[in-house]
Amino acid sequence: MVDLNAPIIPWKGMGNIELYSHLKDFYEYINKSRPKMLTVGMFDISYEIENQV
Repeated sequence: MVDLNAPIIPWKGMGNIELYSHLKDFYEYINKSRPKMLTVGMFDISYEIENQV
């Protein structure tokens, strides 16, 4: 799904990942990488994944 050689397209996306994609599309990758979850606000969570874009 993620293509590291795909171009960055301003206002559209990068690596074949489109901006504003839903998080559920990336659960597989997030779970494999064992991210550190950080609370940003009452309803927001940030995932910190080392050595990843």
